[in-house]
Amino acid sequence: MGYGAIFRLGFPIALGASSGVAMDQINLLITSSASSAEIAGVSFVSGFIMIFYLVTRGFGTAQSLFISEMRGLHRIDLAYKYFSAALYVRFFISTTAGFLIYLAGSHLDSWGLSKDVADVSRELILSFSVGAFFCLSSSIFRDLWESFEESKFPMFAIFIGIGVNGLTAYILSHRLLASLYPSALACALGFLGGQALTFVILLIRSETKHRIWNRVRMLPERKYVKEILRAGSPISFQQFCECAAFITTAIFIGNMGTDDLAARQVANSVVNMTFLVPLGLAQAAMILIGKLAAQNEVASMRKLSRDALALTIFLMTCFAALIFLLRTQIPVIYGLNPAASQIATNMLIIAALFQIMDGLQVMALGLLRGWGDITIPAYLVIISWWGVAIPLEWLLGFYFKVGTLGVWGGLACGVACCAILLTLRLRVVAQRFRGLI
Repeated sequence: MGYGAIFRLGFPIALGASSGVAMDQINLLITSSASSAEIAGVSFVSGFIMIFYLVTRGFGTAQSLFISEMRGLHRIDLAYKYFSAALYVRFFISTTAGFLIYLAGSHLDSWGLSKDVADVSRELILSFSVGAFFCLSSSIFRDLWESFEESKFPMFAIFIGIGVNGLTAYILSHRLLASLYPSALACALGFLGGQALTFVILLIRSETKHRIWNRVRMLPERKYVKEILRAGSPISFQQFCECAAFITTAIFIGNMGTDDLAARQVANSVVNMTFLVPLGLAQAAMILIGKLAAQNEVASMRKLSRDALALTIFLMTCFAALIFLLRTQIPVIYGLNPAASQIATNMLIIAALFQIMDGLQVMALGLLRGWGDITIPAYLVIISWWGVAIPLEWLLGFYFKVGTLGVWGGLACGVACCAILLTLRLRVVAQRFRGLI
């Protein structure tokens, strides 16, 4: 078990995680000829879904970790008890999220939106809220498959949903139907249809494969619910803080001008795409190490950790080189004007420089969770973002008047700090098990 095992399990997870990026691109293409109000409305409502998705992912990580540990102990019965507990917790969150997103539709004016954007958002809110329920619920069954080291089927189910999403949005926004379904509404209905289909596919196949109807209790045992909540809560809070930090960064750059914000969108899109690879590999590494930890295979855990870090450094070095070589071509592909292109080019240089650190921080975080260390790494991430990145962004960007590159540089420093703290923490945690080898 080494590079190959991590890559075989992690690469499909990474491709499945790219569904969010794919849906953003679909929405961008469908609404490219629409009004600014439609584009803003789709973006605004999608932001709500992303926040709730990040929150529920924390409990998904806890679900995967506990199931992998029980598989390592050959206690499949307990694995399904943890799944049953996570199912109820995450269904409750999914239902609550859908309801809150729908409820937000009656309070859009209080968010400071212009009347036309608020009107568009109000038309989309029902479709997006129901789609959000299916989106968050689908991830429950996707995590079940991945924790059993079967990541290809969920990936294909997600791809089918994305295809239906794009096809539905395109058909509804076609000239013959455009008067009935404007671009923004077409995107919302496409999202709903695609997510609903993905949910149905995963639900039916999970029942066939795992017999979940017979395994899930009417009421889950309180012990397993508490463990899911205890492990998932710090992860969810950490991911919420990261999301808030990214929003704050966008606000900082947005205050510097339209060209700066457009450049940030391009640079951020590139960084998000490369980030998905170590994210998927880290999820795989966590599952594999969690299984080994249950078997007390400390030597194998240490080797797998080294292999995972080495694989991450290699891949992110390749991405860094690619970004640096294409730093002037990428802004042109996105159609930026010369001023915004120059800013984006400089931001991509910085992005290339912190690629390795970006990969290391997410991989170290996944490894630490596999080693059973959850709470302290979550605090280290929050400290890196809100104690280092955000203050530095403000100081460099506004106090020292470096501008957008100062804000982006502060972000890079926060990522580097996070990577250093987490790798040091991983070393400390691994050394505690030295005597067990």
